[in-house]
Amino acid sequence: RGKMKHRAILIVLSFIVGGCASYNWKSSVPVEKRTIGVPVFRNESDIMRLGVVSATQVAREFQREGTFKITNNPSYELQGIIKSASTSSLNITRANVMRTKEHIITAEAEITLIDKSSNKIVIDGKTYKARTTVLSGQDIITAERDASGRLAEDFARQIVDDVIHFTSKQEESK
Repeated sequence: RGKMKHRAILIVLSFIVGGCASYNWKSSVPVEKRTIGVPVFRNESDIMRLGVVSATQVAREFQREGTFKITNNPSYELQGIIKSASTSSLNITRANVMRTKEHIITAEAEITLIDKSSNKIVIDGKTYKARTTVLSGQDIITAERDASGRLAEDFARQIVDDVIHFTSKQEESK
């Protein structure tokens, strides 16, 4: 009985490993094109420095992920605009209806990715949304500043995933 169970487990594992054998972990973007520039995003929102913080976080996410290297003479350039940010109340204290306990901050960014070697637009003005919550133990300006890092992290994960996907797709179609 124990041998049958052991064999069954080995058979299942061989199917799993066999199914993964054809999966390719390497990027289809050629090594010589794995450089990207991330200038400061233009900020059209009311949250001060959200453009700077977002561009910085996107660059960090590229470094963490490892496919692209940040450089001043890149193969690709990522241009971003923080289009808007808004704050809304999430819940209100019962004792004082005028005092909100928690706020939701939602921001929207627009990204364009340009292949610098061909001047082709790979991603054209794609919109990304990020949101986070803040407690109202501080004024809303301070809360928004504190939230900008979390919003930027949310943007960065989405944007880097898309850049890797779209650049790989572009290279595969050549």
